[in-house]
Amino acid sequence: MLPDLTLAARRYGEIPYRCIRDAKSILDVGSSDGSMAKFSHYGPIFDRVNDAGNYLGLDIQEFEHTHYNIIKKDLRDFIAERKYDLVIASHIIEHIEIEEWQSLFRKLFGCVTERGYLVVNVPFRQRKRACICECAPMDHKVYGIDKKMLERFLPDGRYLYSIGKWRHFKENGEFFLYAVFRLFFRVLTFHPYSIFKGKGNVYQITGIWRKKRFEE
Repeated sequence: MLPDLTLAARRYGEIPYRCIRDAKSILDVGSSDGSMAKFSHYGPIFDRVNDAGNYLGLDIQEFEHTHYNIIKKDLRDFIAERKYDLVIASHIIEHIEIEEWQSLFRKLFGCVTERGYLVVNVPFRQRKRACICECAPMDHKVYGIDKKMLERFLPDGRYLYSIGKWRHFKENGEFFLYAVFRLFFRVLTFHPYSIFKGKGNVYQITGIWRKKRFEE
């Protein structure tokens, strides 16, 4: 099952423009069927790179139809045959046990060209919740992710970080006071979307790494 397309496309929008504007090749881990990238506001860039034969998407699911060049492959088993100007891992690593992060980060960073970027997007400070489906392969394995945690696994390539907007505060078209009331209700009931005391999943954090600090 694909995630909500609007939300997922917004995750691609969290990639800073400087990282993608000049990309001539892209490796997209966890690409699903490619619709999230295609219908994001970077869609024309993904189209251009794919049409040039320089886009590769990886996903553990197999789709009958895909928008781009996507193969069914687990990141842990993937061996890159080339390097890419932009390597994306959007909401992937939280699904993998933390004991494997060191090798996975090094693998991802090893796929980046000398002037390229690695962009890792994860839920920020999400607290653990009961699984909807026991032993589901897409359940989160790691919680409480923050900047220090990401930096710990790839210190040599640190370039910059950004934190996404407060997604769950005010929904489209609703009154501000209602959103305030809901926030306090969530705090008092320890709702997963409460951010007080570091709990909740109301932010997305994006880590960006580069091999060298080139002048922009």
